Amino acid sequence: MKKLTGILLCALLLVFSTFNGLNAQTKAISSMKGDLNNDGVVNTLDVVMLINIIFGGDQGIMYADVNGDGVVNTLDLVMTVNIIFYGQPSELTVATSEVSGITYFSAFCGGNVSDDGGLDMVSRGICWSTSESPTVFDNVIFNGSETGEFACVMTDLASATTYYVRAFAINTADTAYGEQRVYTTDVYSAIGQSVDLGLPSGTKWADRNIGASLASEYGNYYSWGETATKEDYSWNTYICTLDQCDTSEDPIFAAGLTDISGTDFDAAHVIWGGTWQMPTDEQLSELLDNCTWIWSTQGGVDGYFVIGPNGNCIFLPSTGCFDGTELRFCGALGFYWTSTHCMYNTTNANHLLFNPSHSFENFLYRYYGQTIRPITF
Repeated sequence: MKKLTGILLCALLLVFSTFNGLNAQTKAISSMKGDLNNDGVVNTLDVVMLINIIFGGDQGIMYADVNGDGVVNTLDLVMTVNIIFYGQPSELTVATSEVSGITYFSAFCGGNVSDDGGLDMVSRGICWSTSESPTVFDNVIFNGSETGEFACVMTDLASATTYYVRAFAINTADTAYGEQRVYTTDVYSAIGQSVDLGLPSGTKWADRNIGASLASEYGNYYSWGETATKEDYSWNTYICTLDQCDTSEDPIFAAGLTDISGTDFDAAHVIWGGTWQMPTDEQLSELLDNCTWIWSTQGGVDGYFVIGPNGNCIFLPSTGCFDGTELRFCGALGFYWTSTHCMYNTTNANHLLFNPSHSFENFLYRYYGQTIRPITF
């Protein structure tokens, strides 16, 4: 028995040394996956050669990277054996979509997995970096594990920075990348920038709230029709009391206004100037009806990415609101004033209200402290 074992070991060493020499001499690259010795067929000779490369410490021979993931390891061995038993796989194929919705902090990209390579899909997504040819070891978003089209949002990007992005697809034996796309984020501005979402009216929405320096910041809170912040948001500190609403003691009613957009009662117009103003009820309805709303996170803050018909987007953080001196529902709900007086109740004004499941128009007492997302044309 010992003699037989010795013979087998000697035979195995002879095979390994023979193909180690072949490995060192054979540098031609076959177009056939797994055909390491370039003899036009994938068989056990290629398996032995690959074992020598992996366990012989010669992983730098990249023509042995059968699955194309950038390293030579046992995954390449598994794929080679699969080829022997099941034949050459179809090519795992993914394409990278064009980058859209570029702001100073975010951008959209995705891809299309058109062929799973004849094996089970593991994952798909996009990867990006400030260096060329990004991989799944750089910044990455995983998005499902099936063929077809998909889209992702890259967030927390640096302003005025060039990025490289590729879609990827992973099956049980291979990783494939789509073509590389290059884009540069917008330059950050201390004053809000307008974002053209491709809305029918041509209305452009600001990239941040009044008082915010970033899209993910909540910004300042205002009672409806007031242009300064305060510590206490209540009827006691409002421009009129509850009983004075829609009387001569109510300065907005006294001015004959049912909509304060572009007036001295419009915080956006007063603070940012120019053509900036609070959105009307109609402009908010247009945003709700024509855009795709995706609950997500930007800069560690929950809120909605609002994607326009042209692919551009804005981010609305879940700001909560002030009632008295208490900030309520912060991080869970979003409260944004419109410029329109509530037609059903004179003590209220219309606003945008959203949670992770729904976004809709509503109305609330005018004294509440809410955020404002300006619009322009």
